[in-house]
Amino acid sequence: APFGRLRLHHHLAQAAGRGRASPFALASADGRGSGWRPAPGDDPLAMLLDELLPLLSGLGLRTGPGQVAVLGWSMGGAGALRLAETHPDRLVALVAASPAVDPAGAEVAVTKGCHDGRFWQHQAPAQLRLVAAALGS
Repeated sequence: APFGRLRLHHHLAQAAGRGRASPFALASADGRGSGWRPAPGDDPLAMLLDELLPLLSGLGLRTGPGQVAVLGWSMGGAGALRLAETHPDRLVALVAASPAVDPAGAEVAVTKGCHDGRFWQHQAPAQLRLVAAALGS
């Protein structure tokens, strides 16, 4: 979804080309097949911390403490919040759009917006500028 439906790479290229954002690498983890509750044996945070970040580091990208920004939508937003809660030192920025949170376990405020790709794509340029600014500092 980040590349196909939300076209984040196009939004980043446009922002960087116009001088509105410093370029940075985008990577995506696919939670396909996962739902509100992880499947037995599924550990999305371990996958991110123990698999994806080391893979990116091996490609020469900066993934140390305070060098990673996370964007998440829906379940990805909930995962991003969980990552910030458990490993705040790893992140320089966090964007959680329409995060899937359990109202019994969190304070929930509903504001104008939607829970779909069209809404998230509209929000993406500002989200990427925030991330670029945080990573550039």
